[in-house]
Amino acid sequence: MGDRKVVLWIDENKSALDIFAPFLEECFGGEVIIIPELPENDLPTMLDRIFHEQNLISLVIDQRLKSTGKATYTGIELAEAVRRLDKKIPVYILTNYAEDIGDLDYQVEDVLEKDHLHEKSYQRKIAARVRRHADIFDDIVSSRETRFDELLCKSLQAELSAGERDQFERLDFWRNKIVFAKEEASAEKLKQELDKQQKELDELRQEIEDMQGGKR
Repeated sequence: MGDRKVVLWIDENKSALDIFAPFLEECFGGEVIIIPELPENDLPTMLDRIFHEQNLISLVIDQRLKSTGKATYTGIELAEAVRRLDKKIPVYILTNYAEDIGDLDYQVEDVLEKDHLHEKSYQRKIAARVRRHADIFDDIVSSRETRFDELLCKSLQAELSAGERDQFERLDFWRNKIVFAKEEASAEKLKQELDKQQKELDELRQEIEDMQGGKR
């Protein structure tokens, strides 16, 4: 695969992965490789898969990842998790159900329509946009790596200024985002479990109060 840039195309339906990959190649151009990928069951594993991909410049995610039970999250929920770790990587939702999306806020660059992706006119419409986003992100990644190396070399020879230390720590966070992804996801899973237990305790307490009230 060499140094060719990668776009991950994530869908819970194997046939959809096969069908739409060639159309996405037309949109992104021959300079990138589209890698079709079934979703992992949980967010931590999926994030780990995403951020271990070398030369990743973009993500295209189906919205209804839960529909077959392969995943426990939607496309937008995955996009939000990715955004918490890297706000710059271009993310697109590919769907037939734009009404499911709601307010995109900052999570994705655009919603791509499956129904029209096979049309040459639609491919041309979105091609310039997705390629520009990919090029910008590629430049950002190169700049991050260059600046990190500069600060690392300087830190070995002299003390960094407060501003440089702050920048170095933020760049180091970006480089280690897989570790932070797992920590964040584990914390969220723990919170969900505690919330579930609290709900069960509240329901049990209510049942006991109802029973005691009936005995009076």
